[in-house]
Amino acid sequence: MQGAFPEKTINAPKPPARPKNITPAEAQGLMGQGGYRFLDVRTHEERDIAKVDGFDLLDQELAQEILNSWDKETPMVFMCHFGGRSSQACEYFAGQGFQQVFNVDGGIDAWSETVDSSVPRY
Repeated sequence: MQGAFPEKTINAPKPPARPKNITPAEAQGLMGQGGYRFLDVRTHEERDIAKVDGFDLLDQELAQEILNSWDKETPMVFMCHFGGRSSQACEYFAGQGFQQVFNVDGGIDAWSETVDSSVPRY
């Protein structure tokens, strides 16, 4: 039986990715590999208190850019204060078709405790 478009190959979309929790040390290791994007989902006020170099603040403008123009295979690492909001961001972007989403378990608080104690805890 021939389909409606026999000259076209139609591929089913990939199923939503499952976000993966990683430790702050694993996230730090990924920073040296290149190709990964690091996204901080905290507020501007929280970033004024503490930040990790290399993580870009995920605001509405950047979120729209990601959704409109980033390759769905772009590996993205999300971080917040303790890991809850970044986990939600991972779920959202995975639901939008992004295939490589990682959550820094324990957030910037765990980063301060295990990777870089110069990052203030709050």
